[in-house]
Amino acid sequence: MPRRNAPATATAVTALSLLLAAAHGAGAQEGTHLRTTTRLNLRPAPDTLHPPMRVLSRGAELVVIAPDSEQGFYHVVVLVPSRRDTGWVAARYVRVLPAEHVAMAAPELAPVIEGLDAPASSISADWEKEPIRHSTWKGTDHDTAYSCPFKGLKGNDDPETNERKNRVDVPTRYHAVQFAAIADSATMPWPKGKTRPAWDKTAKGRADRASMVTPFEGAAVTVTGFIRVIRPQSGNSESTNCGANGEANTDWHIALVGEFAAPESLAMVVEPTPRMKKLHHGKWTRAKLADYENPSDDADSVRVSGFLMLDPEHMNHMHKYRQTLWEIHPVTRIEVFVKGTGWVELDDL
Repeated sequence: MPRRNAPATATAVTALSLLLAAAHGAGAQEGTHLRTTTRLNLRPAPDTLHPPMRVLSRGAELVVIAPDSEQGFYHVVVLVPSRRDTGWVAARYVRVLPAEHVAMAAPELAPVIEGLDAPASSISADWEKEPIRHSTWKGTDHDTAYSCPFKGLKGNDDPETNERKNRVDVPTRYHAVQFAAIADSATMPWPKGKTRPAWDKTAKGRADRASMVTPFEGAAVTVTGFIRVIRPQSGNSESTNCGANGEANTDWHIALVGEFAAPESLAMVVEPTPRMKKLHHGKWTRAKLADYENPSDDADSVRVSGFLMLDPEHMNHMHKYRQTLWEIHPVTRIEVFVKGTGWVELDDL
């Protein structure tokens, strides 16, 4: 008799384990909706060493943006109450929401873009700059799982630049700027040297960094222009992404020009990164931008938002693929102009 009851008992134990796992947020995959079971710290990293960015209320709804947990924490984006914050929460204080309980209307608040009617002609050193938030990237390259820290390939020559490229926070407020405010090298110069450590080796380099870069880098900006060409980096190995290949693991280099039909040599590079593409759940594709890449109509403009960043390693691209080393990197928002409709987010196109 006991032997006949064993399978039923095992089934009951398994079911109980699954319920307990769901109750504590264990095993949540990317895209899983969670709800906090108590007031809970949203942290910038998967640990308790860093102070929390904010405290979430009990019942806040979150979405997992990376598979599985890391050191007992989930990487999430906050949906309700909606501020589009990303960060880490302790897995033990959230529960998985069944599909039928996921909020039907959890629209993220549209970000505030200051100055859209009159974009600024220069970047202000007084604009707010959020602390960098980052995460370890977990991906698959040639069918092999790998992990890449936010500073990129171990031993690379510019981990600080990689950290900026791999940030995962999304601004809630941007400043609209004219294309030339970023692209004009007379207005926005940069120090000599292909890496930040190279700047820091000399007194002049450190002074140039303090005056040319630090006051402006990290500002959240919005710029309007035309896409001359999109260059996916799926076949290129970069230290930022630990040398991995493939569309999911690599950036796009988008050559954005300020005037219709302007050549690529006058472009500013703007880059959607693996982390940001993942955050948009596959809705950012080159196919969706097909009508806006090298457009034949001067109405086919795009509006790109993200973090202002200087990438010192591409001096060899100057006057061929770009006119400045300043970039919007990572890109956190893409909008396209649709005739008869107006501006539409790429996600909704």
